[in-house]
Amino acid sequence: MSYLTREGTASTLRRLVEFESALKQTFEDYNLDFRENSGRRNVLMSQAQEVFFTDLLCEMGYNAVCNGRTGEADIYIEDTGREL
Repeated sequence: MSYLTREGTASTLRRLVEFESALKQTFEDYNLDFRENSGRRNVLMSQAQEVFFTDLLCEMGYNAVCNGRTGEADIYIEDTGREL
């Protein structure tokens, strides 16, 4: 079963690119290199990815929640009982 559309995914990816650009600019404002440490970058981008895709699922009519706590699903679609 496909939960996401091509258009919705593309829109969410554009939102992630904008977010990443804003983080990069903030780091540059403080004379830091956002892309120097990929682990740190991935941690910061991970939550945005989970939240933005949960937002998309909700826009599509699913009852989805984003938790991210240890031991919990990053994204849970309550309507289907599935974790992503």
